[in-house]
Amino acid sequence: MSDMQRFVFTALAVGAAALFWAEPPSFAHSGGTDEDGCHICQTDCKEKGYEEGRQHCHGDSSADESSEASDEERLQLEDGQRVYVDKVVDGDTLEVRVPAADGKRVDVRLLGIDCPESHTNPKCRRQGRSGGPGCAEQIPRGLKASRAAADLVKHETVRLEAGEGGDLNRGHYGRILAYVRMKDGRDLGLTLIRQGLCRDYGHKYPHPRGDAYRDAEESDGDS
Repeated sequence: MSDMQRFVFTALAVGAAALFWAEPPSFAHSGGTDEDGCHICQTDCKEKGYEEGRQHCHGDSSADESSEASDEERLQLEDGQRVYVDKVVDGDTLEVRVPAADGKRVDVRLLGIDCPESHTNPKCRRQGRSGGPGCAEQIPRGLKASRAAADLVKHETVRLEAGEGGDLNRGHYGRILAYVRMKDGRDLGLTLIRQGLCRDYGHKYPHPRGDAYRDAEESDGDS
């Protein structure tokens, strides 16, 4: 064997050994997601809070949420906190600023109601596939609900009110879950239900005002 052949053989052997002893690459807890941001957990499920072999969906199909909390997620708000509404994302979702916290921004998901989607997203696609109203049916109604909410609270100061336990908790996507009290004293969620634009969500997520919301929904259905 020539010196060149021995050199090549040694290099290949060293490379193979390095690959053998190297730590295996780490993968996401269940690999990539489908177009709706859903996948079946296969590895590292328990550490991520999921059940192995069960499908779950993420709010954003591009990537898992960062494990490091943002300034917004660390912001603690109190029951009765006054905030300024910058934007209405959907009838049930607001972007607000907190004057008492140097104007920091936070997303608020209204407790107790569910409004139609105002843009195509995984939620309305899933509902359509399961026999419910799909995106094409929801979006016109969702835009109507969004406009109504904007007319009521956009560029206004409102008060956030807590649900169960008296705390302003955060949901799965990091949004503050709260009832919203408008400047005229009315409950925004209840008002949207009475206008027939949104529905009570107590059947899926029970909440303290469920009876009043459900009664308002049933009254609207009778009119």
